[in-house]
Amino acid sequence: MPPLTPDQFARAAGLEPDQLADCVQFGLLATDADGRHPAADLPVARAAAGLARHGIEPRHLRVYRTGVEREAGLVEQLVAPVLRARSEEARTRATEKLRELATLSAQLHTALLEARLRDLLRP
Repeated sequence: MPPLTPDQFARAAGLEPDQLADCVQFGLLATDADGRHPAADLPVARAAAGLARHGIEPRHLRVYRTGVEREAGLVEQLVAPVLRARSEEARTRATEKLRELATLSAQLHTALLEARLRDLLRP
């Protein structure tokens, strides 16, 4: 799918134009040189829109971006040696390792968040 204009992207994501601008300003979303948004970023924008409906503004989501950047740095350290080989086999192994690490990271995040939220419900 080709990149979307800000209006198209905001509509597809369920964001108001000012919310989309805030997501860009706070580094949650990026634009290309023409100011268009990659359709691949729609899941991020839709999650931001859902959180906004609960009163969580894009400026509050910087913590997620920062955490993801740290996670990505850790994963990059693990995969970089494999990528240095520059063979197709190495790239395939690195891709598989990235997918596995991303899945495990998401599982850990979900489990930790659910555990913390359970603590909130305890008397």
